[in-house]
Amino acid sequence: MASLLDLLFAAALSIAIYLSIFYPIYLNSYSGTIKECDDARKTMLRIGCDSKLMHLQSDGDSVYTLNDSYQYYVRTILRYSYESGDYDMANDSERYAEKKGEMDLFPAINVTESSFDDDFLGYFYTSFAVEHGLVDSSVSAKEHYLKQVLDIEREGKAFWKENGAGHPLLNDSTRTSLFRYNVLKLASSESGQIDRAFFAYFTKIYEEAGNLLLTMPEYKGAFDIYEADYSALLNYKTMASAVSASSAYLILFVIVSLFLPYRSSLGQLIFRMASLNEEGEMEMSGFLLSRLVGIVKHFPFIVPLGMVVDAQIIFQNLGTSPVNLLFIALIAVLVDIVSTLLLMTKKDARSLFDLASRTYTFRYY
Repeated sequence: MASLLDLLFAAALSIAIYLSIFYPIYLNSYSGTIKECDDARKTMLRIGCDSKLMHLQSDGDSVYTLNDSYQYYVRTILRYSYESGDYDMANDSERYAEKKGEMDLFPAINVTESSFDDDFLGYFYTSFAVEHGLVDSSVSAKEHYLKQVLDIEREGKAFWKENGAGHPLLNDSTRTSLFRYNVLKLASSESGQIDRAFFAYFTKIYEEAGNLLLTMPEYKGAFDIYEADYSALLNYKTMASAVSASSAYLILFVIVSLFLPYRSSLGQLIFRMASLNEEGEMEMSGFLLSRLVGIVKHFPFIVPLGMVVDAQIIFQNLGTSPVNLLFIALIAVLVDIVSTLLLMTKKDARSLFDLASRTYTFRYY
């Protein structure tokens, strides 16, 4: 409990330092960069929504995740396949009727002479990309979408069946599996396998469409500005968080502890505990060693600080390594758990941190 209290104190102080010192500097010194970054983000959102590759969440500001976009696409394609009439609905007729209200929330694909509106991938390739010169306009946009993008004669053949000049329909096994797995939530090994294969197929096409959108000069310009500005802002936040965390640790566990009985921490003081050497003392060398070891023990307090400042700080990889701050914090928690188990099993009740700092934890009255 003493360690948990110390973590809470450290998190609270580090957040207070950031909000009182570094956040005002951020707002004042980086106001131009913040506005430029936000304007670039809005431009990307506008173009992305116009292209229909992006869909806004209910908050009107954030966009669908990849999985959200997939679910939207699946339901749009399912509605077209079920309502086109060119198939044998078989055992799904009553179940689809039960879900029709839910399915009607998604657009019905409108097949025009030149494009596929409301299949957002189809719209992007047959309308938006053509209008903005992102694809070769000398080739039939619909034919390009069907044969090159959906690749219905090769890779896509496992999912689609041709429908003349219209939009392709999902074949019977794919339609039934996607409907049961995603709409009815009836999981089976077969439907799950087909859904995973279709998700991989969709993801590949969706990412290729996003890369094509990046070739649009206006979007690419906004993207480059956003990426540069966001990186600059994140670098400042990361630096400010590091200084805030270091300052909080130095204040709480070094400066304040020097004036407390037995040079204990605030958490230890509340529970009347102390970490001392074999002679029942805490010399300066032992004190500094214990505080150095304590960095690992108290590292998890960086997580709430990062969540307040910018969650990306704790989720981004450190350099080129696959490790991030959250991973390090989880390792620190794991070490603390092992340390506690060791304390409970050893006769002298010493934790890993006690062993590393050559101390014993005592309770005084």
